[in-house]
Amino acid sequence: MQTLNGPWTLSEQWTGCESYVFLVYFPDLRQNGAGAWIGDQLWDSDVSTLLRDGASNTHYFFVSYEDDPVDRMTRVAQMRARVVTGLGFGQRLPDSIHFVTDRLTEIEGSVGGFIADYLEFMFDPASVVDLGERGMAQPPLPFGFGIDRLQRWDAGGSLNEVVGRPMIWNMAAF
Repeated sequence: MQTLNGPWTLSEQWTGCESYVFLVYFPDLRQNGAGAWIGDQLWDSDVSTLLRDGASNTHYFFVSYEDDPVDRMTRVAQMRARVVTGLGFGQRLPDSIHFVTDRLTEIEGSVGGFIADYLEFMFDPASVVDLGERGMAQPPLPFGFGIDRLQRWDAGGSLNEVVGRPMIWNMAAF
């Protein structure tokens, strides 16, 4: 995958000692059709606690689902600037924090394959669950997903600390 620091290949970097967490921006999604954009709300929230207090053997990848390459580059560059400022590293970030410039679905290899399969499942009408009086529900967008050191995928699920509250990056630690 391409990052702001050049190419990064999971198969070449894999040691079996680290976990990999992907933090994703999805544009144009509103909660209940109103209010702030969900992707913007999450992306603009504080990520420094997750990065500072998260497990030391974890790589974090910021990646966007946006179509336009300039928008993606701008979004991850802005996030990099916020992370640098928020964590106080100066311009030197740990080697475990990555800012991906490829579109989420265009990442080559297992990461791109996983997300393509997940999105296909998510948008399949057969994956919708009837919640009775509460309506219908489809699987959540993967705002955060990961690979643990045993090579097990985790679709991430909800990043809401409490139902009805905004998503927060810290939930990606779980």
